[in-house]
Amino acid sequence: MYKSVVRDGKFLILVADGVFDNQLMELPTEELADKVAYELQSAWEQGISWGVHQKRKELNGSGVVEDISEVIQKLRTMSPAIKKFIITGLIGAMKEFKGSRKLEDGGTF
Repeated sequence: MYKSVVRDGKFLILVADGVFDNQLMELPTEELADKVAYELQSAWEQGISWGVHQKRKELNGSGVVEDISEVIQKLRTMSPAIKKFIITGLIGAMKEFKGSRKLEDGGTF
């Protein structure tokens, strides 16, 4: 977090992390210090927001999230017997796939 403070007649910008406050810079006026602290904090928050958006976009590049949501919705409407049949089949397929994968060192996946 960025904040402006007045200490000993100096207008300072501090970076605060909840434990420590570190001086970043000294500015000539209180108004300028307030404005700079506000702009730095805004830029930080925009960067976090952008990063979250990019990560979501990266994780959902091929529509995986929508596909998973659709499958979950279908599972919710299925009867318990059909759910059990599908899940049992998936578990069997996963075990078969896992046993068939060979690693470069000769081990299995």
